[in-house]
Amino acid sequence: MGVRLYPDTEDQALLCKLAGVPESTAQELAEYNKSKPSALDQDAHYKHWEYRPENVARLEDFQTFGWGRVSLTASRLIEEYGHDNVCGSESDPERVRSILKAQLCFDSPLMDEVKAVCWG
Repeated sequence: MGVRLYPDTEDQALLCKLAGVPESTAQELAEYNKSKPSALDQDAHYKHWEYRPENVARLEDFQTFGWGRVSLTASRLIEEYGHDNVCGSESDPERVRSILKAQLCFDSPLMDEVKAVCWG
């Protein structure tokens, strides 16, 4: 799976913005998760997962995979900042922005809303 980069926040509205879904999707995902069949019934569990609403799938996937594997550029920057590049977090605003730019290869006003990142 590799080391992945995530926003370090519990702010559901921000997570929805970052995933590109409406804010109401956080509540939809919570309701979806409550309705999951038992993991013991693998067929029902898979079918339930397979037919997730699109926005629910996008938010759940973003929460699971974040911005994907940490890029080599972002990994080097993380090490340069004195962190272990396998597991850690950063909350200095300028460093967070630099790590995001290195990971995403573009600049976005939305980056300013991300107050901390973590990887693992």
